[in-house]
Amino acid sequence: MENLTSSGNNIRIAPQKLELIAEMVRGQDANTAIMKLGFVNKKGAKLISKVLKSAIANAENNFQISSDKLVIKEIYVTQALTYKRGIAVSRGRSREILKRGSNVTITLNQKYI
Repeated sequence: MENLTSSGNNIRIAPQKLELIAEMVRGQDANTAIMKLGFVNKKGAKLISKVLKSAIANAENNFQISSDKLVIKEIYVTQALTYKRGIAVSRGRSREILKRGSNVTITLNQKYI
C-alpha cells in the first residue's frame, strides 16, 4: 500500500499558528480528528480539516479504505512563501510587515483491528 497523503500548499496563515492545531490531532483517528477540529474556534482548524478530508477522500477513492480504519500517522507544517509589505512610520521611514504562509502535509495509515 502506498502512502495515503494529502497536502495544502501556500496557505495564508503563519506556520506557528497552524502547528498549534496540528499538535491537537496528531496520532488520532481520522474521524475523531475531524470531529474535534469542528469544535475549535480557530482559522487553522478549518484549514487543517480541509486537508484532512482530502486525505480521507484520497484513501477511500484510490485504495477503497473506509474512513473508520484510518489514523493520522504524521502531520507536519512547514513555512511557505512570505509576502513582504511595508507600513509608514514616523520621520518618513517604513517598517517591514511579513505575511507568512504555510504548507501542511498529512499522512494517514490504516489501523488493524
